[in-house]
Amino acid sequence: MAMMLIAGVGAVAFGIGRLLFIETKTATLYENGIVAYYAAESGIEEGFLRYKFDRNVMVPGDLLNGDVMRTDLSAKTVAQDHSTTIAPAVSGTNNDIKTFYDLNMGYSGTNGNAWYGNDVDKSDSLTSADLLHNDYLAGDYASLRIGVDRSAKIDLTDINLINNNNQLLLLFENVPNLPTEKCRAMAEVKIAVEEAGVTREFKELTNYSPTICAGLIGLDQNKLLGANLLSSYVYTTNADPTTNSVYYEINLQEMLTRAGYTYNQGSNVPVTLTIRPLYYNARFGLYSVGGETIPGPFTTITSRGYYGGVTRTLTANVDRQSGTLYDLFDYVIFKND
Repeated sequence: MAMMLIAGVGAVAFGIGRLLFIETKTATLYENGIVAYYAAESGIEEGFLRYKFDRNVMVPGDLLNGDVMRTDLSAKTVAQDHSTTIAPAVSGTNNDIKTFYDLNMGYSGTNGNAWYGNDVDKSDSLTSADLLHNDYLAGDYASLRIGVDRSAKIDLTDINLINNNNQLLLLFENVPNLPTEKCRAMAEVKIAVEEAGVTREFKELTNYSPTICAGLIGLDQNKLLGANLLSSYVYTTNADPTTNSVYYEINLQEMLTRAGYTYNQGSNVPVTLTIRPLYYNARFGLYSVGGETIPGPFTTITSRGYYGGVTRTLTANVDRQSGTLYDLFDYVIFKND
């Protein structure tokens, strides 16, 4: 009886001790999580500051290409390490006694791929296969589909249109398999350049083959974008054999050359590209053969805060098109790692 009584009391004591241990650990993790959260918020605030003073966020290094800025808040003087080789914090190391955050900024979407020129099929180039891919218009990239008579605007201020081969890809959906209708796979493409307070616009109507289509759709061939500006075109049959996806590429540099216009890209004059499909919904892609990063519509700021083996992540998208810097809590996404 005595042994049974001792065993019973011991079991109860062990259970209570176990519960206390779990409660203490949970409370500690909760407290550490609060510290990690505010560390991550410090990184977001630093990202806002960098964005405020440089919309391109190229200070102090190439954060846009995946580099990480690590800031140790535990040090009396803030130490920063800018490197592409920084590894995430690992629980159980001396990082557990530090408070720090990793800051990353760029133009990528939330899946980490480039906003424009997303190579979905991993072919090392943007092609019609990418624009037809189901994943191409998922998530962030749903904005790359434009409805009829609607328009999409892209800021090209930081892109050298004169000295690089910048391609605009257009793919029109569900076009009836008739010559006249395929010729109606058209869009209005406009490049607006603002210099000395004056905006100059260069506008063209696009078509896969002006020579073939001008008469069919009742337009003067000279009013359509020249055939030499279209790198290629293909028809890709959809599930419905009576319809096609009409696809072609436009060289933006040659479009400006055709207009007889050059400008000094180094002066950072505002340049805007506008695309407006006329008869059919269109998907578009934009990439630079010269390898330039074409800024997406948002600057993505990601900050991961660490403390006591706990990680908290905050992500903010700043709307670059409107130039507005919203309050942090209007659009922060909080993720518990």
